[in-house]
Amino acid sequence: MYTLSINNGPFRFADAQSDQFNDGLKVTHYISDLETDLSSGDEVIVRRYCVDEKAYRYWNEYQNNNVSNAAPGNPKSNISNNALGYFSVASLKEYKLKIGR
Repeated sequence: MYTLSINNGPFRFADAQSDQFNDGLKVTHYISDLETDLSSGDEVIVRRYCVDEKAYRYWNEYQNNNVSNAAPGNPKSNISNNALGYFSVASLKEYKLKIGR
Protein backbone atom coordinates (compact mmCIF):
# COMPACT_ATOMS: atom_id res chain seq x y z
CA MET A 1 0.00 0.00 0.00
CA TYR A 2 1.33 3.44 -0.90
CA THR A 3 0.74 6.89 0.55
CA LEU A 4 2.27 10.15 -0.57
CA SER A 5 2.92 13.66 0.65
CA ILE A 6 3.61 16.67 -1.55
CA ASN A 7 5.57 19.63 -0.15
CA ASN A 8 5.27 18.37 3.44
CA GLY A 9 1.48 18.11 3.20
CA PRO A 10 -0.48 15.34 4.90
CA PHE A 11 0.04 11.78 3.68
CA ARG A 12 -2.87 10.45 1.61
CA PHE A 13 -3.65 7.05 0.20
CA ALA A 14 -2.22 6.64 -3.32
CA ASP A 15 -2.45 2.97 -4.36
CA ALA A 16 -2.65 -0.65 -3.25
CA GLN A 17 -0.80 -3.36 -5.18
CA SER A 18 -0.92 -7.12 -4.75
CA ASP A 19 2.18 -9.29 -4.37
CA GLN A 20 0.25 -12.36 -5.55
CA PHE A 21 2.20 -13.01 -8.76
CA ASN A 22 5.68 -11.71 -7.93
CA ASP A 23 5.95 -13.08 -4.37
CA GLY A 24 8.54 -10.61 -3.12
CA LEU A 25 10.53 -10.27 -6.34
CA LYS A 26 11.63 -6.83 -7.54
CA VAL A 27 8.85 -4.99 -9.39
CA THR A 28 8.13 -1.44 -10.53
CA HIS A 29 4.92 0.28 -9.46
CA TYR A 30 3.80 3.56 -10.98
CA ILE A 31 2.25 5.78 -8.31
CA SER A 32 0.42 8.91 -9.37
CA ASP A 33 -1.52 11.80 -7.89
CA LEU A 34 -4.00 13.08 -10.44
CA GLU A 35 -5.19 15.86 -8.11
CA THR A 36 -1.93 17.82 -7.91
CA ASP A 37 0.15 19.49 -10.61
CA LEU A 38 3.83 19.25 -9.73
CA SER A 39 6.33 22.01 -10.46
CA SER A 40 10.10 22.23 -10.44
CA GLY A 41 11.32 22.26 -6.85
CA ASP A 42 8.33 20.38 -5.41
CA GLU A 43 9.17 17.65 -2.92
CA VAL A 44 7.35 14.32 -2.92
CA ILE A 45 7.56 11.65 -0.24
CA VAL A 46 6.22 8.19 -1.10
CA ARG A 47 5.74 5.61 1.65
CA ARG A 48 5.45 1.93 0.75
CA TYR A 49 3.81 -0.22 3.42
CA CYS A 50 4.02 -4.01 3.48
CA VAL A 51 0.56 -4.96 4.73
CA ASP A 52 -1.06 -8.33 5.31
CA GLU A 53 -3.73 -9.80 3.03
CA LYS A 54 -6.71 -8.48 5.03
CA ALA A 55 -5.38 -4.91 5.14
CA TYR A 56 -4.61 -5.15 1.40
CA ARG A 57 -8.20 -6.27 0.75
CA TYR A 58 -9.49 -3.23 2.66
CA TRP A 59 -7.35 -0.78 0.67
CA ASN A 60 -8.01 -2.54 -2.64
CA GLU A 61 -11.78 -2.29 -2.06
CA TYR A 62 -11.29 1.34 -1.01
CA GLN A 63 -9.49 2.23 -4.25
CA ASN A 64 -11.99 0.29 -6.38
CA ASN A 65 -14.98 1.93 -4.71
CA ASN A 66 -16.66 4.26 -7.18
CA VAL A 67 -17.03 7.56 -5.30
CA SER A 68 -19.48 8.85 -7.91
CA ASN A 69 -22.07 6.34 -6.65
CA ALA A 70 -24.87 7.85 -4.60
CA ALA A 71 -23.98 5.60 -1.66
CA PRO A 72 -20.59 3.91 -2.11
CA GLY A 73 -20.15 0.75 -0.06
CA ASN A 74 -17.76 0.55 2.86
CA PRO A 75 -14.65 -1.57 2.31
CA LYS A 76 -14.72 -4.87 4.20
CA SER A 77 -13.14 -4.40 7.61
CA ASN A 78 -10.74 -6.78 9.33
CA ILE A 79 -12.09 -5.69 12.73
CA SER A 80 -14.24 -8.41 14.34
CA ASN A 81 -17.43 -6.32 14.68
CA ASN A 82 -17.18 -5.05 11.05
CA ALA A 83 -16.54 -1.48 12.19
CA LEU A 84 -15.52 0.96 9.46
CA GLY A 85 -11.74 0.94 9.10
CA TYR A 86 -9.04 -1.64 9.55
CA PHE A 87 -6.30 -2.68 11.95
CA SER A 88 -2.80 -3.21 10.67
CA VAL A 89 0.84 -3.19 11.69
CA ALA A 90 3.20 -2.76 8.76
CA SER A 91 6.79 -2.11 7.88
CA LEU A 92 7.42 0.81 5.60
CA LYS A 93 10.07 2.24 3.32
CA GLU A 94 10.14 5.94 2.52
CA TYR A 95 11.28 7.47 -0.77
CA LYS A 96 12.01 11.20 -1.03
CA LEU A 97 12.02 12.88 -4.42
CA LYS A 98 12.57 16.45 -5.60
CA ILE A 99 11.13 17.51 -8.93
CA GLY A 100 13.85 18.95 -11.19
CA ARG A 101 13.73 21.05 -14.32
